Amino acid sequence: MLLFKCYFKRKSTLCIILLIFIANYMTFIGIRSLLSTYQGYCEMSSLVHEGTYIANLNPKNDYSFANITESDVQQIFNYLDRNFDFALYIDGNLITLPDCDIEVSVNYLNEEYYKLFPLELEQGIKLSFDYKLNDDEIPVLIGTGLSKTYPLGSTISISDPAMGRNITLKVVGILKKNAFHSNYYMPNWKNYYNFSIFVPVNQIFIENANVDFHINSIMNLIVLHTTVEKTETLSDILLENLGLQFKFYSQQENYEHFENDYLKSIIIQFISALVLYAITIWIANRNILKGNRLLLNNLSSSISENVNSVKIRKSGYIYLKLIFLLGLLGVFIFTAYERFSYWVKKDTLVAAYGFLGLTDIDWGSWLTVLFIDMLIGVLIVETASKHFLNLISKQEY
Repeated sequence: MLLFKCYFKRKSTLCIILLIFIANYMTFIGIRSLLSTYQGYCEMSSLVHEGTYIANLNPKNDYSFANITESDVQQIFNYLDRNFDFALYIDGNLITLPDCDIEVSVNYLNEEYYKLFPLELEQGIKLSFDYKLNDDEIPVLIGTGLSKTYPLGSTISISDPAMGRNITLKVVGILKKNAFHSNYYMPNWKNYYNFSIFVPVNQIFIENANVDFHINSIMNLIVLHTTVEKTETLSDILLENLGLQFKFYSQQENYEHFENDYLKSIIIQFISALVLYAITIWIANRNILKGNRLLLNNLSSSISENVNSVKIRKSGYIYLKLIFLLGLLGVFIFTAYERFSYWVKKDTLVAAYGFLGLTDIDWGSWLTVLFIDMLIGVLIVETASKHFLNLISKQEY
């Protein structure tokens, strides 16, 4: 009760709690973004090689996709087959499945892409691209969120978005929980694969796919073992045949474009958090000094100065421990609510599993903020206590 009267009853305590929550949350978001970016850079390391380029559609122009025909796109793929090794990947085609209350993303990848980004499996075997489209069940990998409904060895019948007809899939592998894929252009952003199906694409599949599949596959086309001159020629052919203006960038160039804006924003975010921490330290320091005076006035005159020193430090640590705990609890609740909202909205590509609702990078970021708060707490208490005890010593002298 004495601690509440001397410290928590002060109006500035509410201000400190609010400031530490905002500073903690900004720091948490920044650290989580950096961890996610690091994961993205690690994943994309397979693209950082000479002769590897990624297609990027010029967003400044207006395009008419309706005029593109099957013949147009088939000419492009014939040219690619003759002149390039290329990796093909498409995601985000959403379908519904029986006994699944969330939409499922059907993703397509060819063998070259699979070599660049091998998917880690919880169980099962790797994808096989050697199948006959009309005679065989197509082997697929699925996300862990689908594994209870469709266990290893089960079959799935779907209306395939790429071909516009029914096909039968056979589950040969289940991905690790929270398997993800980062964006080429924004490595800090990722899609989760918990509710995804991965369909292997071979030459026969490409020949039977519809126009939409061909156009989407070109959007993030990766050409391998080539030169800048050849990619420029390919850009001209794409413009001539499809009316789409593409430019091919290396992954290092993508990093440079990303870092130009990202570093500025993350630095501003951390500086803002640092300013809030500084204000919090100043207010908390003053609050503890005033609380110490009130506490000392309520202590018995028979207590020694050494006991007073212990009592003052202990009271300061209890006070800040409760304040920082409230701030950290607020960050946890906000983050858990954010993650939970993805499940409520049934957002297929961002729904992720985690302990108490938080993913690994959430927990890593939260624990880092906890460590920062501990350092700040020690700094505030030791500084305020030392300053206060010096004042007491001068008065006694």
